[in-house]
Amino acid sequence: MVRGKKWAAVGALSLALGAFPVGAGTAVADTPTASCSKEKVNGYTGRASCTSLGGYKKYRVVVPCIANSGRTFEVFGPWISSGWSTASCSGNGSAGVYGYIDVELSS
Repeated sequence: MVRGKKWAAVGALSLALGAFPVGAGTAVADTPTASCSKEKVNGYTGRASCTSLGGYKKYRVVVPCIANSGRTFEVFGPWISSGWSTASCSGNGSAGVYGYIDVELSS
């Protein structure tokens, strides 16, 4: 019985929300986009470069890392407006790149 009431409430909420029109693409049209390249340089280092900032002023690389102990963490490159932002997980091999290199944008 409780399960039925729960689903009835979910259905009513869905119908209520569906009654309001949503402008297609409104948020996307106002959101600036950038054109960036991200790459793993070697097992310890990642880098990012943006050729078009699309309204943003600067960017930096975000590199996901894993230590030999299994601990995960992120390292960040310097904020720049052109060229390559580079960051390394370790200088002595105690941690490596773990996952996908990303880029962070700032206005």
